[in-house]
Amino acid sequence: MCPMDTQELAQLAAFGLEKMIEELQGKLAVVKGMAAPPVNGHPRRRGRPPKTLLLAAGVTAPAEGKLASGWPADPEERRREMARRMAKWHQPKTAPQREHKMHPRDRAHPDHAAWAAKMRAAQKKVWNRMTVAERKKRAADIAAGRQHNKPSVKLEATA
Repeated sequence: MCPMDTQELAQLAAFGLEKMIEELQGKLAVVKGMAAPPVNGHPRRRGRPPKTLLLAAGVTAPAEGKLASGWPADPEERRREMARRMAKWHQPKTAPQREHKMHPRDRAHPDHAAWAAKMRAAQKKVWNRMTVAERKKRAADIAAGRQHNKPSVKLEATA
């Protein structure tokens, strides 16, 4: 350890504390700046502004009988609309809809065999470009990954 007198240590400690205090004051100023300044003596509102302000700003009113969200204004009509949407969501999917969402990697996909052949060819190219050492390392990594998921039990001989 380097020999230092106590005065130097005190100066370094004071400088460190001053630096830390400056950083904290800077962070505090940022947080205070994020706080919304009061408007007309009231704290600033968050969220959607009142409809009167929206209409004054030129925002068009929702269609008659509809809420701003686009849902019907009548509770019974909203209930029927929600039931309709839920029924549509829960109805069984038709075959074209199912196939559209499938990926060729899924065995049930009609193009799975072609996709698998293409992937095998691509992997064969990758492995052929590797050196013997790289192949051995890749094979060892794959084997280690398989061993990772297996439970390991250590048996100890008892006397």
